[in-house]
Amino acid sequence: TSGASSAGPVDFKMKSRVFVPYGNGDGYAFGMGAAEKSAYDDLEKYSYSVSEQGYVNVVDWSDSSKPTVQKSLAINLGGFKLTDVNICPGKKLLFVGHGAKDTVSNGRVRVYSTVQRGTTVKATTFLREIETGPLPDMISPNNDCTMLAAACEAEGAVINGELIDPEGSLTLVRKFDTDTPEVMHVKFGSRLGTDEELIAMGVHLPLPLKAMEYWDEHSSIADKLNFAKARASYSPAMNLEPEYLGWSYDSSKVYINLQESNAIVTVTVPSGAWASQSDFTLRIDALGLKDWSSAGPTQGIDLIKDSTCALKHFPGFSTLRQADTLQVVNIDNVDYILAACEGDDKEYGDYAEKFKFLELVNDDGTATQNGMTVSSEVHAHATSQKDLGADKSRRVTVGSAAIDYSNPAAPEIKAIVGFGGRGI
Repeated sequence: TSGASSAGPVDFKMKSRVFVPYGNGDGYAFGMGAAEKSAYDDLEKYSYSVSEQGYVNVVDWSDSSKPTVQKSLAINLGGFKLTDVNICPGKKLLFVGHGAKDTVSNGRVRVYSTVQRGTTVKATTFLREIETGPLPDMISPNNDCTMLAAACEAEGAVINGELIDPEGSLTLVRKFDTDTPEVMHVKFGSRLGTDEELIAMGVHLPLPLKAMEYWDEHSSIADKLNFAKARASYSPAMNLEPEYLGWSYDSSKVYINLQESNAIVTVTVPSGAWASQSDFTLRIDALGLKDWSSAGPTQGIDLIKDSTCALKHFPGFSTLRQADTLQVVNIDNVDYILAACEGDDKEYGDYAEKFKFLELVNDDGTATQNGMTVSSEVHAHATSQKDLGADKSRRVTVGSAAIDYSNPAAPEIKAIVGFGGRGI
């Protein structure tokens, strides 16, 4: 409630720390993705951490001052890259998400019983496996653990020299505690709009179809790319990659964060039958650009490489907010979404959305890339930013927020846009 929210935490102190292995109960090293995600069972006092090496490691927190890794309770998932872990403590269920080994095929959520205390500790038991869309990057049950949602990121990959880029989607599951779970794959496809419609709404598309044509046929790296298969099967949802999700308090909606596209999709979940895609209504909202000029809401940003921090306003410079994680909170029966705005970009083989500014615009204001032009407004802003000392190597996007690809043979740089909102 609003009354409770008026009194916040006074202090945080670290009580204990435990290092988690990346292997099957053992193996400690940096850079191994040992604790990609973690979940805590507040009833049994165990936590579960998933490793990118394909293991789930269990930590006993019955004495929170001395947490201990329980080697004998580790789960081996055979080398799959695990993406997330979550728990329904009251139902004694553990969920582990993983992608396919080729990264672009459908992933899975594996369901286990949780570790149970007693005279003898009862280890996890594998119960069932549920197919999801490609790369279930986040899995989350709703508040009463009657439904499970998986945000299927569907990252593209270059396989045998060709770009394979599946569509982003949401997988919803009911009756996951039975041998006959009810599953619905809510596919975005073109339901949220065409490229042109999404761009007009302010949604950022890192590689829309006409941009794909430019880089594949007209750019200086065209001979190094093969986007033919991706272009032939293209849909806007290839750009819409779910990163994170949150349930509304009443479980009627799922809010899905599309980090690279700088937007949030809302899926309305029917309480009745799940007969078809049309039972689920979809809406997309762009998060907008963060304006770092004097006309914007910020105190400025440091774009000067000089080993000091000096915030300045830079005319014509903005960034995509690009939330990484989000949290839905309910205050006085109103849902609010808190979004941690980090920033991210797409890369496919020799194509990278993220450019150093000097690799995109020359000192004289002309474009460096084949066939591209620079708008007069960008030319003026580039000059002003240079005069203020902005680093030439600042990273900017070549996606739809910055470049107009209406003519794929002659795109126009229309804005100088960086990555990440640097805030909540």
